[in-house]
Amino acid sequence: MDNQEYTRLWPRDFGAEEAQNYDQKFFQRWEKNIKHRQQIAFIRKYLQDWMSWCDAPIGSGRLMRELHSQEMSGYDISEGFLAYNENRGIACEKGDIQQFGDRYQGEFDLITSLHTIFAFPNYKTILAGFVRGLKKGGILIVDITNRPHAEAARELRELFRDNPDEFPDGMTRDEIATYFDSLDCDVIEIQPHDFWDNYFILNWRLYTGKILVRRLKKYFWNILNILYFRSGLKDYLLGFEAGRPEHQFVKYLVAVRKR
Repeated sequence: MDNQEYTRLWPRDFGAEEAQNYDQKFFQRWEKNIKHRQQIAFIRKYLQDWMSWCDAPIGSGRLMRELHSQEMSGYDISEGFLAYNENRGIACEKGDIQQFGDRYQGEFDLITSLHTIFAFPNYKTILAGFVRGLKKGGILIVDITNRPHAEAARELRELFRDNPDEFPDGMTRDEIATYFDSLDCDVIEIQPHDFWDNYFILNWRLYTGKILVRRLKKYFWNILNILYFRSGLKDYLLGFEAGRPEHQFVKYLVAVRKR
């Protein structure tokens, strides 16, 4: 199942089992877990106890199970994800993030939206809606596709998607700053993000070499997964990331403040 088909399942065919499986991949697969840990650390820098915080879409609620504020709410179109979170005590509202700015205006101190807008060609309209939902001085944290990576890996993307143009190519650092300035926001921080799922690594893992070589690489990846969770491999991998050029990162983690 490719990314397009998987993404289309979220609003209609995600039940409790699918929501559980989606959640667990961030805690059972090291390349997803390291991404989750980086997102938690990034949000923690800006989240305060007194804040009203909305996670849109909330997905499996993995962020709000680890981080807390006095007023937290989730927003999602998926009945499966909504039920999954409400069963775990997280209040949620049903809605489409494409209409978020029509529903909420000046309501939240913090809005987070991670691992989502890469799937929407109209992502800039969605970002503008999130900004409308912020109070003055409120903070938006979002991950945005890194244009230099999308361009560098454009030919490889055809291996992973039926139509590589369906998902947006994202923005550069300068384009991010310019865009949010047009929304009356200041960019606080931009951090390269999502290295281990980049197209170069995925291509090496899944497509290069003969069948025996690919099987050996799969075995190696499984061993790496065990070592990651049972040893201090996480710190080594983070250190390895720190020396990589930005075009090898799939996304940017971005924090902006509404003026």
